[in-house]
Amino acid sequence: MVLDFSQFSLRQSKFVNPRTVRLMVSGLQDCYPARFGGIHFINQPWYVEAMMSVIRPFLKEKVKEKIYMHGNNLAALYEHVSRRILPADLGGDAPAYDTQRWADVMISGAS
Repeated sequence: MVLDFSQFSLRQSKFVNPRTVRLMVSGLQDCYPARFGGIHFINQPWYVEAMMSVIRPFLKEKVKEKIYMHGNNLAALYEHVSRRILPADLGGDAPAYDTQRWADVMISGAS
């Protein structure tokens, strides 16, 4: 999982409250039916790093070991994730990520 915070503003972060964070952590660790090879944060601002330092003690060891903070250093991301599968937006070889296509698939599958 690659989480790109390049479009995430400080203003948006005010909507992330402790209850929401607890639900996200619980969902990721205990409810989501997938195993992640890694959770990679890129372009994260300082307040995301601060939030992660508060959350980290509540994470299971297996999850803690899979979290990587790369900042603006995409070369560090490429050490973990092949460029072959990354979208062009992240310097990869795959086509640019199309959020509209993703939304269309989700909506059509929900009806």
